[in-house]
Amino acid sequence: MTTETFSVIIPAGGVGKRLQNYLLEGVNKQFVKLGNKTVIEIVINKFFDFIPIKEFIVALPALNFENNKNFLLDHFPTIKVIKGGKERQDSIFNAINTLKAKSGKVIIHDAVRPFFKKEELERTIRKVNHYPGAVLAVLAKDTIRKGDGMISKGVIDRHNIWLIQTPQVFELNILKICYDKAKTQGFYGTDDAMLLEHYGYNIYLVEGGYHNFKITHPYDLEIAKLLT
Repeated sequence: MTTETFSVIIPAGGVGKRLQNYLLEGVNKQFVKLGNKTVIEIVINKFFDFIPIKEFIVALPALNFENNKNFLLDHFPTIKVIKGGKERQDSIFNAINTLKAKSGKVIIHDAVRPFFKKEELERTIRKVNHYPGAVLAVLAKDTIRKGDGMISKGVIDRHNIWLIQTPQVFELNILKICYDKAKTQGFYGTDDAMLLEHYGYNIYLVEGGYHNFKITHPYDLEIAKLLT
């Protein structure tokens, strides 16, 4: 890696509805402990260990905002903590407009995806020297069918199907242009790469690994606990 520094945004606005029965009341999934650290601590520590940081912003949900903000700032006094929006895209829009930087590379990463590796992040960053955005992804390994309700309507060729992960890395000025356009037009994408593609930019797919899963379901949490 070079001496380049990076802006990092962690949209941590999810409350873990699919994990509610497995969490203590009032605990967001990103603050669940894996070993002696919370999931979000593991994620933040990795970024500070892996790359030089210019700015680091975490967008938190309104639930327990002050307590969670104080917890993060006690452990990471150099980061910024802001309130997230209604949707993930709103949270990232708020974070982009909080950044002091107007150019350079910005990295966006799920708060509950703690198992990404340094070399995966570095490979993704390098691709943004040649493309406006790059995302980690894995090829689908199971048979994929499309359905009409619960009725199968055929098999989709999985050889061209990629499951998208984070980190996702972008040129900040291009990402901001796309976010501003989407805000004006009321367009919502499923992730940041979709916004760039919607406005005509190419995204590079960087092959990652199945270890880099997102903690979404109770099974994910059990696996994460076994891995830490």
